[in-house]
Amino acid sequence: MARRRLLTGDERRRLFDPPVQETAIIGHYTLLRKMLNWLGAAMVQQIASVWLHKSL
Repeated sequence: MARRRLLTGDERRRLFDPPVQETAIIGHYTLLRKMLNWLGAAMVQQIASVWLHKSL
């Protein structure tokens, strides 16, 4: 089967390269408080599950 290029080099860079401008970095990597709370709760649940499994 022939290989096709689905994305041009520029399209691939825009899609996969990390942002370089400060405002883009902040917008891309900053989590909302709601997300942080959800992550914290999920981590606590995961840690408790591992601890409980090891103690059995």
